[in-house]
Amino acid sequence: MKINTDIQTNRRRETFRNCKRNHEGYLQVHISDDQLAHAKYLADHSNFKDGSKCTALIGFLGQTVVADLMGCKRPDGKPDKGFDMMLYGKKVDVKTMERSTDVIKKHYAYNLAVRQRNNDTEYYIFCSVNLDTRNLVISCILPKKVFLRKAKLYGRNDLPKNDAGKQIRDRCGDTLVLLNRDVAKKYTVGYCGAIRAVLRADTRNDCRTPGITGTKDVSSVIGKIRKKAGYENGNHYK
Repeated sequence: MKINTDIQTNRRRETFRNCKRNHEGYLQVHISDDQLAHAKYLADHSNFKDGSKCTALIGFLGQTVVADLMGCKRPDGKPDKGFDMMLYGKKVDVKTMERSTDVIKKHYAYNLAVRQRNNDTEYYIFCSVNLDTRNLVISCILPKKVFLRKAKLYGRNDLPKNDAGKQIRDRCGDTLVLLNRDVAKKYTVGYCGAIRAVLRADTRNDCRTPGITGTKDVSSVIGKIRKKAGYENGNHYK
């Protein structure tokens, strides 16, 4: 147990060193050789009921980097129970999409297959990965109830175009789509402690009813944590 704890601590420190805030204000993490090798191993030795080996690689990269960032156990490739990890007593599912850029624009979309809407999770962490630059951007953490309330449902053949005029693509059938511009600022991830801040703030306010209750209090708690961390002065919170 001690050895595993030390390994997770070292991985977390290395991931912190690879973090920075990008031009759009989101948390960007450079994927290490060890993280890439771990994700590739899982993708090569997993059964693919949905998607391809490349799709699996993208998913495992997001899970591995977020696990290292939060000091959690890495994914092992075994079927999950509808969520990827437990963080501060909350069930969290990491959703990762491949992009050809490190930039996260307002018209970008976060997608969720309708068949996954009943999975046993409480939060979604949305990430984008650029395999060319080996950068992973963690853009937001959303309570599941907020995502389901704000997202729009589209059939497989009628997915909309984003503000840039490009067709939103998804191969998973009926899809729930939420545009980045519709995500409240308090849920964006711009520094290393933002994920913890949202989870702890919602835990204090016991947000377990439909929608988010006590929004003002949640924002206040997050603001205090950010100020204490020096985030308001542009510093990273570690």
